[in-house]
Amino acid sequence: MDIWDLLGCETRRRIIKIVINGPKYKTEIARILDIGQKAINEHLELLKKFGFLSEFVERQDRGRPRIYYTIPDEIKSIIEDMERMIKKLNRTRI
Repeated sequence: MDIWDLLGCETRRRIIKIVINGPKYKTEIARILDIGQKAINEHLELLKKFGFLSEFVERQDRGRPRIYYTIPDEIKSIIEDMERMIKKLNRTRI
């Protein structure tokens, strides 16, 4: 799999859009996307493998600690730069 295959998947792009706004845990992501946790696991693992996600653990008052997923700053910066470039290109075409 290459980066184009990775980002060619709508579900993975949606995960990135969700997590770019702030850390989310797996159940939260699954609930927002209305997708089973097993499927979310596979997407999260691929996004982590390619460096699009990082994770941290936060202890809870009750129950097991939660693993939160975030976009690393350098990836977030690249995404924001690309979004600005696309907006600029779209404005010049009109």
